[in-house]
Amino acid sequence: MSRQTNPLLRKRLLTASAAFALAALPPLFAFADDPVAFDQMVETGGWLCEEAPAKECIDHGWAYADRNGDDQLDRKELEALRSDMNAWADWRSDSLSGKDRTKLSIARSIANSLELDDLIQGYDEDDSGTITRDELLADIKVDQRPLPEILADKQATDWQAIGERLGPFGSLVGSLGAP
Repeated sequence: MSRQTNPLLRKRLLTASAAFALAALPPLFAFADDPVAFDQMVETGGWLCEEAPAKECIDHGWAYADRNGDDQLDRKELEALRSDMNAWADWRSDSLSGKDRTKLSIARSIANSLELDDLIQGYDEDDSGTITRDELLADIKVDQRPLPEILADKQATDWQAIGERLGPFGSLVGSLGAP
C-alpha cells in the first residue's frame, strides 16, 4: 500500500483517529503494536464507517477492540488498543499532511492522556469494571445513517456528555471535528 496520502485515505485516517479519541473505534483483527494490522482496520473501517449504517461501523470497531470476545472492553483491551494506535500513528505520520498530522497528534494526546481507569469509570454504569457497547454509546443515538453523520448531528450526539466522560481532555474533542 502506498504511503502517499490521498483525500479518501486522509478522511479515513481522521475518522479512525477521532473514533479512538471517543472510544468508538472501527476494526477486525489485532496484534499488539502492529501498525499494519491497525492500518487494515482503519482501511476497512474507513470506508465502512463513511458509507454503511453506523451499527456496522461500530460492530467492526468493537470486534477489533474486544480482543477476548466477551463483548466488554476492559483496561487491558483499552491499553492494547492505545498501543496499537500509537504504533500506527508513528508508522503513518510521515505520509500525512501537516493539518492531518495535527489532528492525529491531538487524538493521540487525548488517547495517551486519558486515565483508563477514569475512562472506564466514566462509562461503566453497572460497576462491572468494563465498558459494554451500550454503555459506550449512551450519548450517541445510533440509526441507519453512517457514523460520521450521526456524530455531526447535535440532536443525535451529546458532545457535552461525551466531553464530561473524557474529563479534562473532553474539551479537546471539538478540535477533532466535533460540532
